[in-house]
Amino acid sequence: MNQNSKRLIGIKAIADYLEMSPRNVYRWEKELGLPLHRLSGAQGHRVYAEVEELESWLAGRVDGGKIIEKPGKSRLPALIGTVSLVSAAIVIVLLIIIGNTSGGRPGSVEATQAAGGPAVLTLREGLVHVLDRAGETLWIYIHAKEGLKDSDLARYSSLRDIDSDGANEVAASSFNPEDNSYHLNLFDHDGQVIWTTGIDEARTFGGVRINNDYYCEDVIFGRTPEGKDVILAIWRNRSRFLSIISCHNLSGDLICKYLHTGHVMNLILFDLDGDGIEEIFFCGTNNLLNGEAVIVVLPLTGFHGVCPPYRVEPEYVEEAYRLRMYIPDNPTSGNQLAYIRFRPTEYLKEFKPTWAFAELDNMEASGFNARIDYIGLQLSGEPIFPYFSFDRNLQLEYAFPSAGLIKHFPDLRRMGEIDISLEQYLDALAANVLRWQDGEWVPVEKSNGG
Repeated sequence: MNQNSKRLIGIKAIADYLEMSPRNVYRWEKELGLPLHRLSGAQGHRVYAEVEELESWLAGRVDGGKIIEKPGKSRLPALIGTVSLVSAAIVIVLLIIIGNTSGGRPGSVEATQAAGGPAVLTLREGLVHVLDRAGETLWIYIHAKEGLKDSDLARYSSLRDIDSDGANEVAASSFNPEDNSYHLNLFDHDGQVIWTTGIDEARTFGGVRINNDYYCEDVIFGRTPEGKDVILAIWRNRSRFLSIISCHNLSGDLICKYLHTGHVMNLILFDLDGDGIEEIFFCGTNNLLNGEAVIVVLPLTGFHGVCPPYRVEPEYVEEAYRLRMYIPDNPTSGNQLAYIRFRPTEYLKEFKPTWAFAELDNMEASGFNARIDYIGLQLSGEPIFPYFSFDRNLQLEYAFPSAGLIKHFPDLRRMGEIDISLEQYLDALAANVLRWQDGEWVPVEKSNGG
């Protein structure tokens, strides 16, 4: 934050100030007119906001102690009136989800502006309150996940009026304590269960069968080019670093699924190429690649198979005994539109991270940024990470440093970890961004300005 001008630079700073996720910031801008500004051509700072404008805008959304639209985490009003508890067949894990679209993912199809029914879900004292647009409680559920925080909740539910009755339905992850199982559910606007489903993935790795024990996390609504609503979800295996992305129709039938050998996060629907059809973006880590960060693009429907590389790469042959457990037997090659890996450089050997995560940021028509968090790579308790900027064709524009990397780069040079300039180090990072193509890893194409 620029203290002189009271200006917040970058989506992360804006999101931290509003105490919400970056994707919800973009939703507020799109749906409610949150005042954001953009700098054309500025590397790493495409978005900024003036604090005075934000506070003025927030003040205009509040009426009589209740926020009219979409409250932030620290700005939720106290509930007024009688709270009723609706019994359910299973204990529901629900979350903060604001408005009536696909959980705050940038570019997702807008839902009907339903006047009644569920509009906001919020967690209070271990209970999930389902609120209408006036902030009144419609019903309450008990969530089962221990230690769940408000900031974690936006991955577990999504709202949309799918039957055009003027009230949102709720797609949500749930937990059944009777058999210790997790499910995906679709609820009507009044809390009635429309259907409940699980995921079935009988898979062996090196002849070892992995337990079909998955819990549901990310849940979002999508809409096909034919105008049909679908529900997308991420399932994580509870005993192995495996994830499944699934797509279901409104009857609960499984349409398609995709297996990923690692953790997955940030399921986002976004029309990057501008053809009017959204694609699925997600990021995470690939354990077969020794925990490297990855970004994956899938078609909205019809995706299938297993993520690459289906083998132990030469650079990790010394770890083959450990990595082989992530090579599935008889895998069907995935039909991903793009699979991008961020291979570590030869530098920072002393601080070599065990694994890394990618996080999507600043997704807009011109492209997006990817932040790479190297787990365990810190100096003075401060994480050090690079950003990578991609254009709408998934070509690499440039790599640029975070504030922490700029601050601590001289320390890394004094420690002998890096013997090149920061610019050369960023070039080395960019050269290690690879894309899966025709069964091989090739360097990601560079844009004209890259």
